Amino acid sequence: MKKKINSLLFTPVIFMLAGCAMQEAKSSCPELEGSYEIENSAEFYIQKQSNGEYTAMIVTDGDPTEFMPIFIPTKKQLVDENLPECSVILQGAGVLMPSDKNKTYHVTAQSQNYLTERKLDTPLVLMVAAGFQSDVYGVVKTSDVLSKEITSIFSKGNAK
Repeated sequence: MKKKINSLLFTPVIFMLAGCAMQEAKSSCPELEGSYEIENSAEFYIQKQSNGEYTAMIVTDGDPTEFMPIFIPTKKQLVDENLPECSVILQGAGVLMPSDKNKTYHVTAQSQNYLTERKLDTPLVLMVAAGFQSDVYGVVKTSDVLSKEITSIFSKGNAK
């Protein structure tokens, strides 16, 4: 049984990446579309739309919770924000980026007055920030292909 993911994940994220323009994913970056799992507690899916943009959907307790646009920062924005190449922003959730398995992440999930250290052994991480709190979650891409069921949910959700 999957545990519930911290509600902080769904808190609006404040990122000051002004002018995040959509651009095609760099050829050196892996394709975004597919199925993902966040620390064995929630699933999310990314679908490439017909216009070339991406949309994400987080599912907890078996129910889709919301659809979020994905912004792909320019190379300059990645440098300015000190983010690794291939990082993308899931609007309202956080920054999905390649993991540095040798890095210790310092977060304020427990208290804004104290840093907590987290070391993750996953290929991707989701950095989440809301107000003074921040956290990092391990993410694994479980499939490059979306199931027909998930594709159908995206179609219904994007039609609204």
